[in-house]
Amino acid sequence: MLEELDTIDWASLTHAHGAATNVPGLLRSLLSDDQEVRMQAIAELLETIWHQGTVFSASAAAVPFLYELLADPDVQDKESVVALLAEIATGEGLLAYQIRVNRHETVCRMLARDGTSLEQALADESNWMDTLHRAVSAGLRHLLSYLRGSEVWASVADALGRFPEHASWLTPAIDDALASEADEHVRQALSDSRQRLITGLPPREPEDASPADRARWIFAHPRNSYDDGRRVVEILLADRDASELSSAELLLLAQGYNGWCEQGKAFEAARLGLSREPRNAEWLALARRSIWLAFVGDLPRYLPECDACIARGVGPAAFWHLLKAERLIGMAAGERKLHGMRALERRWEDFEWWPGDPIPHPEFLRPGAEALEAALACEPGLWEDETARVWVGDWNQRFAAILQDPAFQHLR
Repeated sequence: MLEELDTIDWASLTHAHGAATNVPGLLRSLLSDDQEVRMQAIAELLETIWHQGTVFSASAAAVPFLYELLADPDVQDKESVVALLAEIATGEGLLAYQIRVNRHETVCRMLARDGTSLEQALADESNWMDTLHRAVSAGLRHLLSYLRGSEVWASVADALGRFPEHASWLTPAIDDALASEADEHVRQALSDSRQRLITGLPPREPEDASPADRARWIFAHPRNSYDDGRRVVEILLADRDASELSSAELLLLAQGYNGWCEQGKAFEAARLGLSREPRNAEWLALARRSIWLAFVGDLPRYLPECDACIARGVGPAAFWHLLKAERLIGMAAGERKLHGMRALERRWEDFEWWPGDPIPHPEFLRPGAEALEAALACEPGLWEDETARVWVGDWNQRFAAILQDPAFQHLR
């Protein structure tokens, strides 16, 4: 398995963070029996051979090995591999992206510093992009079974539409999927893919629709989550401030910021939404997700942000106290401690903690218990409130590290 990996000169290839010498090890890690190792490898591949919609020369070299992994019946977490392949299939060359975003003149100056002309760099990128397209094309049949009944159907549908040279057999496969699919979102993605196979053109964004409808259209026709998110934000905030948006538009804005990897801005949108609808479940869920992503690995900023929301009356005070408790208990149990901020440096101490396991950082238990006490003081009936239970999931599991400690039995 993966015997040919070492025949590739990975040092001569590049990914988002430089020379691709770590790619063989990451690909081999996908064979591990340890789920933590496999998930870490996928996360790092999504930061290297694919990065925010861009692809690299190492991406082209990795594709055949990803297909080899899919073909092996013993390989686990295949949907993650399929998702990575689909993202690579729809990716844009880094140089093409830089030209589109920064203009020719800026890119020329950047290349000149390294003694490279734009013409030569474009020719090099065109060569390996052709290699990448052929490599993905060669194994497309491996992706067909994921059009239905998988978590990655949208990415697969989008990827298949990029290969009109195979329309003769891809179109009937998509027609079969359409014939048995009832979900309108799945059907739309499949129909868009079919149209692109036949015409060679992507679906066109409706320019005369309202900003909200244009944003919804972009989310319904995903191309590149980073660029899609940025585009949605630009459309919604054209000549307007976030405070002027309707609640529906504000929710789309938060989703756009998430896609654009602007988690701090997404959190600001969630706070604004909660100030309007303090107990709205959708805003509460988005606030929980966005504050976590905005301050991942940064407890000294996370806790004051929760306190600031309590002081301003943004949403239920008990909600923010519970988020503090969740984060502190996660730190105590080792589930929420990250070393470093970049994805390549992240290492979970544990992915999961169960009652009876040791507490690696007991110093966080008491602050966590105090936060839980504060939540219950704000809303004494919180334990019995079913709507509040969705704020942080299963309380008995989430707060087990505290509840099993005799010192905090009064919180049961």
